[in-house]
Amino acid sequence: MLEINIIIAIACIVSIAWALYKGYLLNKRRAYLTKISDELEKVLAKMNQLTGSLSSSQSTLFAKGSSERPGLEDLVDPHVLSTLITVLVKKYGNLYVGVNDFKVVKDEEYVSVYVDTSTNDIVLSIDHNLEQKNSITMANFTDPDDNTYH
Repeated sequence: MLEINIIIAIACIVSIAWALYKGYLLNKRRAYLTKISDELEKVLAKMNQLTGSLSSSQSTLFAKGSSERPGLEDLVDPHVLSTLITVLVKKYGNLYVGVNDFKVVKDEEYVSVYVDTSTNDIVLSIDHNLEQKNSITMANFTDPDDNTYH
């Protein structure tokens, strides 16, 4: 009977030690995840701040009589690009783009985006030296490859 009590006591001590060790590991993991959570909260707050500033500027970007020139960050926004395409289709009518149209575009060809400083118009051009010829500021994209399938 004494031997059974000793075995049960040893089993209890081992299980308590194991539970304390697992608790220590869980506490350490919780502290690590809390740090990550705090960093993610900071990133989320920054993203919400940036999103808020972009959405407020989008409403005035193409407003009639707006004197603001669109910034580079606005030109990479999908909503602004969608609005730009909508303006082009409204101005020139239906535009049909087929597979053959993509085939004739070479990999080194791309469209440069300029802003005419005298009229605040956006200029889309394949002429990459337009900036030097006129009073036009180029929206400088570092990588001409837009990763679009050509």
